[in-house]
Amino acid sequence: QKRRISGGHVEYEQNRWLEAFGLSLNLAGAYDALAESPAAASGGGGSESDPENYRKSVGNLFAALLKEMKLWLYREGLLDTGVPMPPSAGALGDLGQLEALQRSTLHLNSSQIGNAGEGKAATDNAVAAPAVSTIALSCATSVKMTEAQLSLMEQALRIEAESTASGAGNIVRGAVMGDWLRCPHSPLAGDCLSFHLPLHRALARSLRCLCSVTVSKIEREGSPRNWWKLPVLDDESSSDEANSLQHPLAALIRPTIRSSNCRVVWAAGPDCSSPEAQSRRARSRLVSSSIAAAKIIHSLCDHPLRCLVASQQIERHLWARNGSAAAGMALNYGSAPLCRSFRDLDLT
Repeated sequence: QKRRISGGHVEYEQNRWLEAFGLSLNLAGAYDALAESPAAASGGGGSESDPENYRKSVGNLFAALLKEMKLWLYREGLLDTGVPMPPSAGALGDLGQLEALQRSTLHLNSSQIGNAGEGKAATDNAVAAPAVSTIALSCATSVKMTEAQLSLMEQALRIEAESTASGAGNIVRGAVMGDWLRCPHSPLAGDCLSFHLPLHRALARSLRCLCSVTVSKIEREGSPRNWWKLPVLDDESSSDEANSLQHPLAALIRPTIRSSNCRVVWAAGPDCSSPEAQSRRARSRLVSSSIAAAKIIHSLCDHPLRCLVASQQIERHLWARNGSAAAGMALNYGSAPLCRSFRDLDLT
């Protein structure tokens, strides 16, 4: 749904959202049957009799959905929608509007590293101070950086990993780079908005089903710090030094990372030896998968929140000039019985 403004008036908009709503409902119904059926999800074991098996089954659903979210955020593997595009230069503007759903930027300052590392003893593998002090990069579907910027990010990742390790089981690890990501989005200024988030709502349905599983008192007392954790998102990081710098989600989505997701301009030029080439690929994939993990975790809250905010704006007539199309979407989104498949899952 795009707010088309021309001379203070909103132009005619297509009603293709009706088809999207129908598709979302069909998908939601099929996924509800899968997630709510312990026999189907856990291979025949009921959720009450075997909660750990059910947890692993839901974890597999989590993993599949999170991988698809990565592809959606990076606009990879998308099907042709068949939406007619206007000719000439107008098409470029519309493509830019479509990309507003995935727009994001990465910001990092060396002062953040100094504050995070304050009071910590230098380690044997500490790296020299990077040549740059500030990073501000667009990372909507890909990111391009210099080797100096890459070094700054690697140092920040190392310090954040050390800070997490010092908490040793007393904290739940958040998204690496979570505080560095910005996702500017303003529908009232003309950015595209979509009420259709089937992947996010399927994940919310899985989460609800997982929370409905009865956990015995013996298991809760025997593992007070782990029984409530979510599969995949709250898994422990690998003991490997490289993987310990990343959120556990990064290991899951690493196979989906493409070379185009992160391009590095190396100071020594593109020509290098085979060992050096492997080192370069490992460094770029480490940062690329960390960025992707941060984008996914940020999106789990950001995109549903956009829908909730837009629904309230429409109800309060901020989109009155869009006519019945916007009003109809908001009505179906927030009114029973369809709200159970849309708004209620966004609140989860």
